[in-house]
Amino acid sequence: MHPESFEKGQRAGYDISPFILAFLPALVLLRRRRWAAVAVAAMGVAYVIIIAAGAWAHPRYVLPGVALALAATVPAAHALTGRRLFTAVIAFTIAGNLALVTRLLKPMWPDQVRVALGRMTPDAFLAKYSDRYVFWREANKAIPPTGKVAVLEKIPHPYYIERPFVLMSYLEQGMVDYRHTTTPAALYDVMHQLGVTHVAVEETDLQAAEDPFETKVTTLWRHFVAGLGLPELRAGGYALYPLEPVKAVADASHG
Repeated sequence: MHPESFEKGQRAGYDISPFILAFLPALVLLRRRRWAAVAVAAMGVAYVIIIAAGAWAHPRYVLPGVALALAATVPAAHALTGRRLFTAVIAFTIAGNLALVTRLLKPMWPDQVRVALGRMTPDAFLAKYSDRYVFWREANKAIPPTGKVAVLEKIPHPYYIERPFVLMSYLEQGMVDYRHTTTPAALYDVMHQLGVTHVAVEETDLQAAEDPFETKVTTLWRHFVAGLGLPELRAGGYALYPLEPVKAVADASHG
């Protein structure tokens, strides 16, 4: 699997929607267990709609609904096409899906084989293909075992963090309520209460501004980071800062 498959794979790994959309209407042609198949498809479609409309239409979250719809669609396709054409359609669908995934995975296959055969270490493999791993490999060395790092990202992925950490995303209000934490000094106070000693930032996230609330939070993050001085470490689009005294951070709110 690609070490950044969820982030960079997007829909490629799950994109069997043309098959589902093409054959879902064929449920009406089923003679055996039609209503059972319709019920399964209805549950899958309803799940996808609820998650997509009420939460987030990311492939990993709607996958259970897609799987249910697919399970109902396969016998519907068989009823419509017959055995020979059905086999060809299934083969074509699998080949097409594999072609999409191959666009992401193909450059890695030789090195994946090397890792499997013991001719390449997992560390070297991850260092080659994951910017996040490259950063955290060094950040873990820079943060002492007694330290704690706050991660400023919209969607933090703590895959490689080996030190105590706090995820300070604004997508979840349980840790930091950015409706009330609106200044660099206030954000520092929150981190100080949590015992934070370092701050890690995905630098591209500091420029994100897809909606007013995101703009508000990333502006706060930029002002906060500006008060931290130069980073202790920068690699792969990420930066690590030691947490500065409160005065330096508070001054950034007036900058």
